[in-house]
This record gives sequence, structure tokens and C-alpha cells, in this order.
Amino acid sequence: MDNLYKVFQVSEIFISRYGYKQILLESFSSYNRQEHWLVNENDPNYQLIRVTTLPPTAVAYDQERIDAYLQFLSQRLERDIRFLDLHISREPYDPEDETYPHGNLEESYYEGIDLKQIYPEIYSCVHEVDDKQKEILDLVHRMSGVMNNKKAQQPVTVQKWPIASYIIMGLCVINYLLSLYLSKRYDMSVVYVLLGADYKTFTLGLREFYRFLTCGFVHGGILHLFTNMYSLYVLGNYVERRYGSFRFLCILFLSVLCGSLSQAILSENTLLVGLSGGLYGLMIFFILDLIRTRNVPFQTFLPLIVINLGVNFLSTTAFIAHLGGMISGYLLYLIFTREDKAGMSILLAVFILCLFLKYVKIDTIEPLYRGTDLQVVEALKDLGFEGYSRNIMERLIQVYQRYGG
Repeated sequence: MDNLYKVFQVSEIFISRYGYKQILLESFSSYNRQEHWLVNENDPNYQLIRVTTLPPTAVAYDQERIDAYLQFLSQRLERDIRFLDLHISREPYDPEDETYPHGNLEESYYEGIDLKQIYPEIYSCVHEVDDKQKEILDLVHRMSGVMNNKKAQQPVTVQKWPIASYIIMGLCVINYLLSLYLSKRYDMSVVYVLLGADYKTFTLGLREFYRFLTCGFVHGGILHLFTNMYSLYVLGNYVERRYGSFRFLCILFLSVLCGSLSQAILSENTLLVGLSGGLYGLMIFFILDLIRTRNVPFQTFLPLIVINLGVNFLSTTAFIAHLGGMISGYLLYLIFTREDKAGMSILLAVFILCLFLKYVKIDTIEPLYRGTDLQVVEALKDLGFEGYSRNIMERLIQVYQRYGG
């Protein structure tokens, strides 16, 4: 029991700085094992942490018990649990015992996963003291104060279901069904423009910049739709559950925006449809998270990654949009997982601003598809939007005079 106070030193940091709370999974037996179990359902990295003075060689004997805890909490929280095993020991790990993500902490001795980017304070909290009993009492007092304050606060909503992912999938499917209905009356290129495709004549010429985002909900065929919805289902389930709906939507839509802007700058006046720019941002974010945490087998998602990378070799693929989305996903990953959030946020904002300013300064639109534009105007009139149709036609004439001579 001599080193039990060090367990309290580490636990106090997780409770006071990172929002964890202590749980007893087997009455008071966890104290007898010189270990604390900490849980934070909203932590994006590890939701369950064990802090113990047991040596790493004891993991082989504890594996059945740990697996039972993980299964119990996963069922209770209705989500997958990411577990971190922290040992206060100088005994090195045996590679054969590396079942879980782990780390060794002792004063001036560290081994295992590098946690400096996500829990930097734990590397300086373990230290020797003269009065061990007093240290424990002081730490218990501090932890009790933190927990009492948390109880007085509003409860935090736990992200259990990727609701935003499902809503976006539903909107994409509805938009595709609407495109099938309209395609019976109008040419598909006209249908894509009507439903929000990124089309330079309208996006740049008419200043309809919302098309940079709405193009993500338009898909050019059942295979295109199925591939993107499958990718969104897998990536959305992972990213939204771990990081929440708000961050998930930021990653998706900012990556769509960067992808659309990148493609628009470097391409002619083509129709850009699909959620691929956003999905590539999610995929880069997802891959980097797997590499950093190493808590999910990379090969599990290898087919999805291969399919998405292979799509770039198709002639109809907007490769530049994918690249723009990947850059956005990378920067957003740094924003959400590193301490220097302000610097990374400014870098992303400057990147998007530069793309936008470059786009609005384009002084030509080539080619101008007057026939397609007229069909769009006629379709709007046919659908009952006569006033809007006249307004579009008047503005299009100005676009032709400005960009087409």
C-alpha cells in the first residue's frame, strides 16, 4: 500500500482537469487492489481509465476482469468504450501483455503511449512525499470538492447515437429521389442545378455561394449515392460518437466547403455534385485518430479506405475537391486534438479565406452554357417560380455581358 497515494495523485488530475469521475466496480475491492477506475463518457480519447500500482505483468491475470468491466460499461452507456491502462511502476511492459493501450508512470520514468498531447499534466503529478497519509487526505478533499461542484452543474448530454449522420443521409436520399422524379421532365444537368449543384455560372456569376455546401446533398447516380452513404455511415458513426454532433458537422461541412472551393478554382465550368469532399475530410480525421489512439484495428476499416482512395482513379472524379477536403480534415484534427487550437483555427480560417478570395477574383467563366441556363430558367417557370425565373434571367444576361462579352 506504500504507493497508493500516487494513485490518488494521478486520479486527482483526471478528475479536476479532465472531467473524470471515480467509480467502484466491485464495492471496495478496487482499493484493495491499489487501483482506481475513472470514467468520462464525453472524453473523445478514453472513456475508461484504470490507475494502478500493480506491475504490467499483472495485466495477464486481470484481463478477464477488465474485459468484464468494459462489456458492462459498454452495455450501460450503449456505446463502445475506449480503455486506457495506467500503471505506476518502473517495470517495463512485455510485448505479449500489451492487450490494451497502456502507459507506465513514475517520477521521471515514462513508458507506453505518449499522452502529452491529451493529458500533459499527468507527467508531472507523480512525486514522492514524506507524509503519505496526509497526501491522500488532501487529495481526497480536493477530489470531493470537484465532484460536489460538478453535481451542482447542468448534466452533460452524452452522444450515444450519430443523429446528425442519419439526418444528412436522409436528406441526401430524399434529394436523390427528387432528382429521379424531376429527371422525367428535365435534362439531368438542369436537375442538378435546380437541386443545388455547384455550377460556376450560378455560384460565381449569380453569387449563389450556398451552392458550395448544397452540392454535397446532390448525387449523380445510385452508385455515387450508395458509395457516399456507406462511407458516411461508417465514418459518421465513429467520428460523431467520439467527438459529438457539433464537431462532426464542422468537419463535414468545412471539408465540403474547402473541397468545392478548391475544385471551382482549378476547373472549368463543370457541375460539381456529391459529399466526397466532406467525406475525405472525415476519412483523414478518422485515420489520424486511429493512428494516434491505436484502440481500433486499422485493418477493420481498410476496405472503406481502399474504396475511397480507388475512386480517385475514375475519370468523373473531382480529385481536387477530395484534396481540399483532406487538407481541411487534417487541420480540423489538429484543432480538436492539440493544445494550440487558436493557431490551427487561424490557419484553417486563412486557408478558407484565401480559397474564397481567389475564387471571387476569377475574371472569366469558361465555357458559358447558355442553353443549359435557359433550360433552368424555363424549368423554374414551369415549376411555378415565375418571379424567381424572371429575376434569374435578368441576372444571367448581366453575367453573359460581364464574363462572355
